Amino acid sequence: MRPVTAANVSLARDKLLYLKTRGLRKDLRYVKRLLAHDSASIRSKGGIALPSELWAMILKFARAELRVRFYLVKLDLESTEASAPPSSPGDAVVVRCVRHRFDWPAYWVIAGSLEHDRAVYDFEHYLANATPSTADELDTEIPELRRCAGPGNTFDVVLGNDAESAGASYLFTFDDVPDFIAEVEEGRCGVCGSGRFICPGCIGGSALKFSVFMSCGVDLACPLCMGVPFSQNHMGYLQNCLHGHPDDGDTEVMRELLEGRLEKLGYDDEVPRGALRATFLGR
Repeated sequence: MRPVTAANVSLARDKLLYLKTRGLRKDLRYVKRLLAHDSASIRSKGGIALPSELWAMILKFARAELRVRFYLVKLDLESTEASAPPSSPGDAVVVRCVRHRFDWPAYWVIAGSLEHDRAVYDFEHYLANATPSTADELDTEIPELRRCAGPGNTFDVVLGNDAESAGASYLFTFDDVPDFIAEVEEGRCGVCGSGRFICPGCIGGSALKFSVFMSCGVDLACPLCMGVPFSQNHMGYLQNCLHGHPDDGDTEVMRELLEGRLEKLGYDDEVPRGALRATFLGR
């Protein structure tokens, strides 16, 4: 996701935005990495180190709290356009946002249930221009996005010229469908079952719909929750693996790409062996 700042807020005019408490997910990842290295390295001022079981409970409660501390919003254009733009690069602006909801059961997923690559591209187009006219133009049916009325659904957000100078809450735009699945739908994916990798041969029908069909014996990055272009790039690497042993340098580059993608989306999943080389015929 990309932060909305005072400098680029005009570009967020019709976008569906994500409002959340500053840096909580990033902080959780940092703490988890520290704990994985050495839980005893985090101590109180009195030098007390908590047992790993207690840290697991703390992180579990923190993640549960994180899930309810975000809102899908759109800019209130009348209030925002009435505000004076920043007169210098260091100035902040205040924008008003209004909460929106999809007319869709809360326990169902929208992006995580998309069934082919055309639907992914349509939904991404809608995220960038979330208006009724855009929805009418798409081949994919998008649930109606409704403006929420009443108290507690309007937010005044302070925007600096970068994410670090923003207020206690701040805004993001969605880069793509994987962003939406990770942040809004808790990573629930109907293609890979939230495992992040698929056997493109075993689920051939779904793989064909996303243009990533290939033989079995590999673990391919899921085209839905990891991204269609990313999955197609990974497929090219794996196809080369099936025709010979990959170069060690290429393997390391792909490992870094996969780990980086998982981390960016906030997933803890490990990169399976089959994502780096074919796992049959002795390879």
